[in-house]
Amino acid sequence: MINWYIVFPIHYMCRLTMVDVKQDRYKNYYPLTFLISMIWISFYSYFMVWMITIIGYSMGIPDTVMGLTF
Repeated sequence: MINWYIVFPIHYMCRLTMVDVKQDRYKNYYPLTFLISMIWISFYSYFMVWMITIIGYSMGIPDTVMGLTF
């Protein structure tokens, strides 16, 4: 149940911005869905690196060590 609450914002934003291509009327929208999913992946990757940099700076750990750890 805890995992559901942690993942819910990510799942909600993806469901809100991407079309369900499994439905017959939206099956031709797969390139748009793929593009939006790539945008979300790049956003989450940037956010993760940004947070790792801040956490490493706060704890006095170099960026290279934090990057290799995560």
